[in-house]
Amino acid sequence: MECYEISDDDDSFNVSECSVTALKGPKNEVIALSSDDDSEEAKELNLKDLPEVIVKKQAINALFAPKDTLKEDEKIKNVKKKDIFEENNGKTAEVETKPSPSREMYFAGVKVTLPVSPYPSQKSLLSTMIKGLKKAENCILESPTGSGKTLALLCGALAWQQAEHNRISQENAKQQAESYFAAHPQLQHKDVTDYIATPTKRNDVTVDDLFTKIQFGDRSIYQNPVNEGESSSSPYKRPAPSKSDLDDSTTEGLVSIHKKARHGSVEREGDCTMTLPVTPEKPIPNDKQETPEEVRVPTIYYGARTHAQLQQVIKEFGRTTYAKQVTMSVLSSRDKTCIREFDRSIYASRNDMCRACTKSLKNDEIKKENASSCKFYDNRKALHHGSLPAAFDIEDLVRVGKEKVACPFYAAREMAKTANIIFCPYNYLLDPSIRSSMQINLKDNIVVIDEAHNVENVCRDAASFTFTQASISNTLKELEHVAKYRYTSAPYIDELVITMKSWDDWFRNQKPLIAKQPMNNNEKELCWYVREFDNTLQNHNIGYSKFKEFAENSSLVCRRLRDDPRTLQGVTQESGALLEGLAIVLGYFYREEKQRMDDYAPILKEADDKLSVRLLCLHPGVAMSSVVRARSTVLASGTLAPRGALHAELDAPFPHCAAPPHVVPHRRVWVGVESSRQYAAGDRRSRAEAGTSLGALLLHVCRVTPHGVLCFLSSYSYIYDFINTWKQSGVWKQLHDLKHVFVEQRGAAQHEETMKDYYECVESKKGALLLAVYRGKVSEGMDFRDRQARAVVCVGIPFPNPTDPAVRAKKEYNRKYEKSRGLLSDNEWMKQQAFRALNQAVGRCVRHRHDWGGVVLADSRLLQEQYGQHLARWLRDILDDTRQRREDLADFMTRMTNEEEEEILTP
Repeated sequence: MECYEISDDDDSFNVSECSVTALKGPKNEVIALSSDDDSEEAKELNLKDLPEVIVKKQAINALFAPKDTLKEDEKIKNVKKKDIFEENNGKTAEVETKPSPSREMYFAGVKVTLPVSPYPSQKSLLSTMIKGLKKAENCILESPTGSGKTLALLCGALAWQQAEHNRISQENAKQQAESYFAAHPQLQHKDVTDYIATPTKRNDVTVDDLFTKIQFGDRSIYQNPVNEGESSSSPYKRPAPSKSDLDDSTTEGLVSIHKKARHGSVEREGDCTMTLPVTPEKPIPNDKQETPEEVRVPTIYYGARTHAQLQQVIKEFGRTTYAKQVTMSVLSSRDKTCIREFDRSIYASRNDMCRACTKSLKNDEIKKENASSCKFYDNRKALHHGSLPAAFDIEDLVRVGKEKVACPFYAAREMAKTANIIFCPYNYLLDPSIRSSMQINLKDNIVVIDEAHNVENVCRDAASFTFTQASISNTLKELEHVAKYRYTSAPYIDELVITMKSWDDWFRNQKPLIAKQPMNNNEKELCWYVREFDNTLQNHNIGYSKFKEFAENSSLVCRRLRDDPRTLQGVTQESGALLEGLAIVLGYFYREEKQRMDDYAPILKEADDKLSVRLLCLHPGVAMSSVVRARSTVLASGTLAPRGALHAELDAPFPHCAAPPHVVPHRRVWVGVESSRQYAAGDRRSRAEAGTSLGALLLHVCRVTPHGVLCFLSSYSYIYDFINTWKQSGVWKQLHDLKHVFVEQRGAAQHEETMKDYYECVESKKGALLLAVYRGKVSEGMDFRDRQARAVVCVGIPFPNPTDPAVRAKKEYNRKYEKSRGLLSDNEWMKQQAFRALNQAVGRCVRHRHDWGGVVLADSRLLQEQYGQHLARWLRDILDDTRQRREDLADFMTRMTNEEEEEILTP
């Protein structure tokens, strides 16, 4: 291989060895580009004897090789890059490019990256959801359990957010460019490209001309110009152009050069007077650098019912590629994330302890500014996205918080300010008081509510409020204490004291009225008509005319309690919550100038000589009205039908809906109805008879089903009544011989311990049986995969309790507004509530595409069309398929157990 060296000297084309970066020419020559500063002189080769012109031409041709040749050179370079990765033993480490496990697909014009190949149901959900997000409209997504709903929600929302970020960035760049051109109109001239573009290449210039040195005597740009046909009169002075030359058309487009005049002088040219321009002032440089405006995209608020569900959602989030591209945070209460030791003898609650310990201390002992008496709070910034995994749940947050001695509660709130996606229980999004305390702003953001089959009940509860006479009296005492010992006057405190005294008087005046009501289970209740209730408030000067003033004063107190509790020393968190909650519910009650008071049912209750008032919201659209201010609200669950009634209840439009079929093959699920009797509420005698029948059914199911069995009943009282019946008949002992038997517990700590024992026993050969209630933690907040629930027994139809005052008021409300607002009738509403709970419990059986299990519906009423039509569509389809197969539960369990063993043995 031969090498030509081109140095900075025009005439120094010496042939040398390649000691610097080389470009390979088309004929295997190598041209080395060196500098005059090189210390080593070029070594001569045999090509020195060739004519200099030939050597130059070969070098130049190689330097300016065709594009195709350069592309081939780039390929060679890329291949040679492998030599960089060398191990200590001298061997070359090959760079292996592993295929990415993610799948990229486009839905509604948005690229979505999925960790797995999506099911058809996931494609339907993604397409519908992204269309809604792009149009800033609401969505209802009904997809059965185990169909990949959560993963589709996460990837769809984050993919749209990423696409929206790119779109806004492009629009901002376009606007900046337009603003710049508007400020510089000269750049918009039609010939501006002739001045700022790259000069056009002259075809008459050869490569030799570019490297040919100007010979002595030739003209150059440094020589004096000479007019054509004339010689210069002086080698130093340029002759002045004549006027005819200036007027000549050939000078058009040329730069005219004027005689330089002295500063302050005035030259006359004809009749025109020209004043020399003054040198413009030098602009003062701005030391402060302007940073580009941050691209703000809508934040995603992802809500689930419980923290256990959120833990599963965050686990799915960690599987996606978006987990490493965006930031997240998870919100929770102090009870779950406060790591400071709680002293019950000093503080009434963790909230009060936190308020007291996080206030700033400024004294001689503590030099640090804004320091508090809580070391975890002071060090909260040590817990950030850099110190946590990309996808972290509450357990990770608490664990790292203990390691860093940093407060997980405040750290999570701090990270939420800049997070792209925020996970929280969905009552944080629906309850206005929690939104206020957690500083959650839903406006123009995205709200995703998973497991939203309870969204109507949660909205009604969020807009309802209960307070007692005792809480009013305690708040009054605390405010009087503050007003008495306060150094400066605070009119809002004095006005709140007057208001609380009026409420205390109101309670005392209602005692004669509640005394006339009949006693029921040691309780007395009075349900007012809203107009009468409003009149009683007006008579005590706490009604509509005084509401605005009360709301403003309550807002001031709550703000001071959050910002600096020392200004209200003695006022507890409970009193602040009472003032805030009362202001919110009265605001809903009096909205639209008292035109929507019928959406509430005021209930006065006396129990153990204690009075309480519950302002019961009957219309979930009251709370939902503040949620739909978001850009888009997405409701997702396995049971949301009928969707038309859901629109009316929430009083919000949901133009984008999807309800794909189940992904689990029908042959992997068995569904049957036990038609011997119906398990409805009744007296003790009927319950005993039902217990005997149910005991026999459970013995059969546990005998033929391996591993885990779940049994759902309407209430805890049903469970314990049946257990007493089984103990007397000996069924309870037989169940224990077949399975380890567990009962769902009400308390959180006992529930976790029970579930831990159940999960351990379910893997044993004997297996386990878990008795649980509809609408409880097990039926809606737990995940039972594979062996954890090979069979699910649903006993009865869980209708709401018709004697409950809230149920009675809701049924009456629906009867009143059924036609005018498009609500369900009272009976249809009862069925909707019952079958949503039943369908949700059935969903514990199959949790993914390859899962399998049996479902036993223990109630003969489900064979009737008026009841059976309310079962989930996928459940009805599999029920029909099971009847056609003529396969009983025992045969199904045997077949699937054998297939499972074959799948395990097959590599």
